[in-house]
Parts: sequence; structure tokens; C-alpha cells
Amino acid sequence: ELDLKEVRRKEQHDVVANTLKKRVLLQHREFVEAIHQVGLVKTDLRDTSVVCGAAKQRIRASKDHIAVRGLMIPKLDRRRHNLRAVQELVDAMHALHEKYDRVMGLLDSHKPVSYTHLTLPTKRI
Repeated sequence: ELDLKEVRRKEQHDVVANTLKKRVLLQHREFVEAIHQVGLVKTDLRDTSVVCGAAKQRIRASKDHIAVRGLMIPKLDRRRHNLRAVQELVDAMHALHEKYDRVMGLLDSHKPVSYTHLTLPTKRI
């Protein structure tokens, strides 16, 4: 009796195993195709990640460039202001030098001169 039960169990086992094997073999091609598609999606995600990383670096570099330019604007504005002040000084010195040349020319000619028209206008620099 034990042998008969064991033989029946083995036959049932073989039937179940054969049925599962047929089902697996029928689904094998679809399973392999699905695994291949998962691999393609994984590759696409990796490529997308690389592109996004490069874009982040370019955005960061652009922000850094904008920040540096933002810091340079006040510096350039101070430089422009200083150049204007120097230009005013140079213009005043040029006017003073012209008046000095005129006074020296008048003194060399030995003519009596009124010096009131030769004074510089008072201007704050």
C-alpha cells in the first residue's frame, strides 16, 4: 500500500511538473522579451540621469557666472565714478594751466593787467 501511494504521488507530481513546464515554456518568450524591455528602460534612465547631471552642472555654472557678473557691476560702477572724478580733476588742471600760461604771457609783455578775470570758478570735486 505504501508503494502504491508513493507511486500515485510521484505520478501526480510528474503531471504537475509537466504542466508547469509547459506553461513556463509557453511564457518563456514573453518573459525574455519583458526582461529585455526592462533592460532598455534601465539604459534609458541611466542616459537620462547623465543628461540631467550635465544640465545641472551647466545651470550651476551659469548661476555662478551671473553671480560673478553681479559682483562686478558695483566694481565697474565705482571705477566709472572714480574715472569721472579724475576727469574732472584733469579738466580743472588743464583750465588752470591755460590760465597760468596766459598770466605768464601777460607778465612777459609788461602790460598792466587786472587779474580778477583769471580766477578759477569755485567748484566742488
